[in-house]
Amino acid sequence: MLFGEKMPSVELYEKIKNLVNDEEKAEKICEIVSTILEENRKENELQNKILKERLDFLTFAVSILILFTNPLILIIVFIVYVICKKS
Repeated sequence: MLFGEKMPSVELYEKIKNLVNDEEKAEKICEIVSTILEENRKENELQNKILKERLDFLTFAVSILILFTNPLILIIVFIVYVICKKS
């Protein structure tokens, strides 16, 4: 049996083989476990991507909120806008 990135560790294989007392069944169980692990990894990557997008949006929303609720910042932005407009 080959142990690559998609297969569980040799130690896990040995434990399963000792548990079921059958090398063929142990290999099948390891294949099932690796499939489940791969699916979980893909799902976690997708969830991480979604969470990152939400965090980026919330960061943007909060920065806009701070920008427009703080009068000093709003005045500075307006002055910079007026100066740039005249140039």
